[in-house]
Amino acid sequence: MDTLTHALSGALLARATASEEPRFKVDEWEIDAIYSASQKCLSCTPGLSPVSFSERVVEQVKKRKDKIRSWFMDMNLLLGYWNATTRTYHHTAPTR
Repeated sequence: MDTLTHALSGALLARATASEEPRFKVDEWEIDAIYSASQKCLSCTPGLSPVSFSERVVEQVKKRKDKIRSWFMDMNLLLGYWNATTRTYHHTAPTR
């Protein structure tokens, strides 16, 4: 699946929300993006969403020329928070 997906310039997304697999081999399986929900198989407080992106997907997003039209999953915004060299305020996005 990953070979075909990547050959077509696609990205392989995995949802690990209710998986019975305790260890996802993200790099070995060449998963480009994976997410979960803390209250599911992690048995943690709800409201958290662990996420991981491959370098390949990060580079694709950085090169994107289309304007992001939503606050939802704006990875460039997230990268700004994660890679900030100075303090960056993480705010609640508008809903309208």
